[in-house]
Amino acid sequence: MRRSIEAAISLGVEWLTLYAFSSENWRRSTAEVLDLTGLLRHFLRSEIAELNSAGVRLRIIGDRTRFDRDIQGDLVQASAIPPAIPG
Repeated sequence: MRRSIEAAISLGVEWLTLYAFSSENWRRSTAEVLDLTGLLRHFLRSEIAELNSAGVRLRIIGDRTRFDRDIQGDLVQASAIPPAIPG
């Protein structure tokens, strides 16, 4: 995901849509769902501040209600952070 975002920034792409967790992922085994949501949690907690400092703003689309409450909170917090103006 990081490489895609960095490439989009360097190419001047203004809008980039990435699927972090599609509805089909809920049909996976419990272990796989836990692994995937763990990756989402890690991204939100470790990468979003740096992306915002590069002027990236996160907008969440789709249904968040099936995620654990801590991830729902992380999604709200990550999308509320205003991006910095690079320069």
